[in-house]
Amino acid sequence: MSKCRYHPIPIAIASIYTLILYISSKITTTLGLGLPCINPYGLPLTIALAVPPLIVSRETITLMGGPREYFCSGAEVIHNLLTGKNTRSNGYRIIVEGPFSVTRHPVYTSTLLLTIAITITIPCTLPAIILVAAWVYAASQLEERELVEYREYREYRARTPRFSLHGIIVYGYAKLLKRGGNSGGGAERGW
Repeated sequence: MSKCRYHPIPIAIASIYTLILYISSKITTTLGLGLPCINPYGLPLTIALAVPPLIVSRETITLMGGPREYFCSGAEVIHNLLTGKNTRSNGYRIIVEGPFSVTRHPVYTSTLLLTIAITITIPCTLPAIILVAAWVYAASQLEERELVEYREYREYRARTPRFSLHGIIVYGYAKLLKRGGNSGGGAERGW
């Protein structure tokens, strides 16, 4: 992974996500669904739902070796599927701890939950839930197509759900409460 050349991937993902939110608000406006673009009363619920996915995404990326390795592994999966060649090293391991213990795709699930949270405060982005769900499902299908060749992954897949919004919420808040309960009385350093 040290020779990863896929630096634009995080920017592309953020751009696609922003584009999905923009397109969904245009769809709502064009169809005349009458959904308001701002619901200030939804802000507390949005914040409450947005916290767990942010915690889970951070921990997932850390478990996978940091942002560079996380995005490079995704690019590697796509490259392998497009070329039909498996470039993974023999040292590949399936991560089953942390957020991976509640869902096989914690970042994808977190992205979907974050979209639901945003839609509560910005209702005109309601179609984004469908668009993001389709994007997340397609991406998870692509990854699993390659990972299923590993026996460890097939065993892990049999006992762990693909997506679990409830699992992300519970896991994220458990981590948040655990951090808040440190002997120092404050949040964990670096967060």
